[in-house]
Amino acid sequence: MIKSYLSGDPYLAFAKASGAVPKTATKHSHSQARAIYKLCSLGILYGMSAKGLAVYSGQSAETAQGILNSHRRVYKKFWEWTDGILERALLRGNIHTCYGWQFRAPWKSNKPDPKHRRGVPVRTIRNFPVQATAAEMFRLACCLITEKGVKICALVHDAVLIEAPVSEIDTAVTVTRKAMAEASWHVFKGRLELRTDAKIFLDRYSDERGEAMWETVIKFAETARQYRRIGPSQEQLGLGSST
Repeated sequence: MIKSYLSGDPYLAFAKASGAVPKTATKHSHSQARAIYKLCSLGILYGMSAKGLAVYSGQSAETAQGILNSHRRVYKKFWEWTDGILERALLRGNIHTCYGWQFRAPWKSNKPDPKHRRGVPVRTIRNFPVQATAAEMFRLACCLITEKGVKICALVHDAVLIEAPVSEIDTAVTVTRKAMAEASWHVFKGRLELRTDAKIFLDRYSDERGEAMWETVIKFAETARQYRRIGPSQEQLGLGSST
């Protein structure tokens, strides 16, 4: 799995190792297959079943099961690790991150006895090391970024929004990316340094993936402004005539 990441495109590397695309495939030549394997790769890491993968990726249940089987075959070490995490958590009743944040809770199966509803699903146990380690890494990265004098405006899931004068923004971005790489290096104990992407914008940030929702929100906002400016009629308020 580390080798897949170091290839520069872990999703395409998984597709190649599974035999779904030729070894010469690229992100552009096999974009659809890559998109499917990306969705499945992320879902599998969070303990998604073949049925869930089918719904999540839009593939048939048989295809989804095949991808899941390929993942278990290609990344045997990962599955040994995640199965071990699950077994130890069930035995000990707790799980913790690399820096000691602990999660204690009674566990339960994904299909618990209706009479015993309390507890945490086992899928959460598999999910915890992935999400919680990322959180540890991000907290450390934010500390390093702040200590290096870069202003943080907000955290956005797995990204950080920073602010700097236009004349200094390139330097601020470089410092931020180095800090995030350093945080990953510490968390992974020098075995791996994660890559980052950066987008610089001088006006309102935009993303084509959110255009439809943005236009919908703007439309409703404009309708609300017009409604307030004109005001509702008596009929709209349900009022009758005074005569």
